[in-house]
Amino acid sequence: MNYSTNNGKNWIRPYIYGFYPAALSLASLGNYLYVGMSDYGLHIFKKNDTSWAAATNLIQNSVFCIMPDKDILFAGLADGIYQSIDSGYTWNKLDNKLTNSVVINLIKNNEKLYAVMEYSGVILSTDRGLNWHSINNGLIDTNMTCLTILGDTMFAGTYYKGIFYSTNGGNSWIKENSFLKDSLIQGFLISGDYIFVGAGSGIFRTKISDFGKTMVKDFESSDKGISLYPNPTQSTLNIHLEQEYSTPSQIKIIDILGQEVLFNIIQPGIRDYKIDLPGLLPGLYFISFQNGTVNEIKKFLVN
Repeated sequence: MNYSTNNGKNWIRPYIYGFYPAALSLASLGNYLYVGMSDYGLHIFKKNDTSWAAATNLIQNSVFCIMPDKDILFAGLADGIYQSIDSGYTWNKLDNKLTNSVVINLIKNNEKLYAVMEYSGVILSTDRGLNWHSINNGLIDTNMTCLTILGDTMFAGTYYKGIFYSTNGGNSWIKENSFLKDSLIQGFLISGDYIFVGAGSGIFRTKISDFGKTMVKDFESSDKGISLYPNPTQSTLNIHLEQEYSTPSQIKIIDILGQEVLFNIIQPGIRDYKIDLPGLLPGLYFISFQNGTVNEIKKFLVN
C-alpha cells in the first residue's frame, strides 16, 4: 500500500511494525484515511499528522472491508462485523450470532446496510447495524465473491453457481448465467448501459437492459439529468437540473472505492442546488442523480 498527501505527485510506502504490510481495504471519512491490513488490523492516518495510528482492539486481525456511514465506521473481519463511533480508534463487535464467516464487503444503499459473507450469502440491517438477518431466498450458492447494487437491483457473484440478481432488495434471487462461460465470478462493473463481469476465463459484457430481460427496467441514462459546476471544485458543488421534477430527486456522492459519502434529497420544483463538501479528501468522486426513470452518474474532482 502507498499513499499520497499531494494529489498523487509523490507517494509514500508506510513502514509499520518493522515491515511493509499488505493492504486489504481502504476508506476515508472527513479528515481520516483508513487502511485495513492483512493480519495487522486497521490503521488510521489523520490529515496533517506525520504517522499512522492503530485501532487498539483490532490488532492481529485481517480487515477485509471498511465502510463509513455518516459518523459511524463499519469493518468486516473474519468473525463478523465491527463498529466504531470514535473515528476508528476503538471497535465493538456487532451481533454475536455472526460467527465463523468472513465479511468480504459492506455496502450501503439508501438506509439499508448489506454485508457480503464469504460462506453465508448476504445479510441485511435496516437499523444501522444493530440487527442483521439473511436475505438468501433463491441464492442456491451462498459462497459469495462480490455484490454490486444499481437502484433497487442487486447483482451477486458466487464461487460455484455464477451470477444471481434481485429486483426487490434481496427478498428473492434469480440465477442468470446465459451469457457466461464461467461459474466463478470475481467482480462487477456497471458503466453506461452495460454491466461488465470478471470471471475465471476473462471479462464478459452485456447490456443491463438484456440482463434478465425485466431487470432494472426503471433505470436509464438520460440527458435530462444534471450539470455540475465548478468542476474541479474545492468545498462546494453546484447542481443544475436540466428539467423540473414534480417528485423528490436523490443525490449520492460516491468515492473511488464505491463508498457512499454523502446523500441528499432535492425537493420538487427546485432546479438549482448547492452541496457543501466538508472534509472530502482531494481526488475523484462520482455523483449519482435519480428521479423516476432518469438515472445519471457524473464524475467530478475535489482539489
